Amino acid sequence: IDENLQKLDDPESEEKRAQEVMNKKLKSLAYKKIEPRKLKDKLIRHLIYKGFSSDIAFKIVDKLGLF
Repeated sequence: IDENLQKLDDPESEEKRAQEVMNKKLKSLAYKKIEPRKLKDKLIRHLIYKGFSSDIAFKIVDKLGLF
């Protein structure tokens, strides 16, 4: 149990999970025409809603280079 909890506390692991969640959301939004700024806001809100910290959400979404 302790080993698995340490994996969850790992920042790199959290970023990887956030990236996976964001990619899934991007696929669901792919057919919609959304302005880059609105898409960025939507992705950040989604990641925060899913339980990721705002720091992680902004970091992951900024890697896309949308805006």
